[in-house]
Amino acid sequence: MIPMQDSSNSGAVRLPGHTSVAGRALTKVVRAATARELGVPIEAVSASLQADEAPLTVRLNTAVPDSLVAPGVNLVSALSAMRARLQPRLSHLLGAEVGTLSVTVDSIYYSHEVKETETKRNRVE
Repeated sequence: MIPMQDSSNSGAVRLPGHTSVAGRALTKVVRAATARELGVPIEAVSASLQADEAPLTVRLNTAVPDSLVAPGVNLVSALSAMRARLQPRLSHLLGAEVGTLSVTVDSIYYSHEVKETETKRNRVE
């Protein structure tokens, strides 16, 4: 369970009780946000969250789109820029500060292969 940020400054009405979100749901949110940011399927992303204390530590293993390994593209720079955009987005979505965001690239996602497969599948002979 992740400690949620205090919403007293957001103008939200404070209600009795508490809100908790299962770790599995939070991991799915992280995977979906990462997949969207990179343009890869959610199945190409795995994530783990360490929420023992704030700030959170998020570890990602992901495929990168083939466009990031094209000639002239600096993969490290592209991934650094992605991390810079994704870290505050995850903090917002999770309601808790993400202090460390580690990204490991474990494969390349070739989007044109998916399109070719879908085209072949939809072809009537």
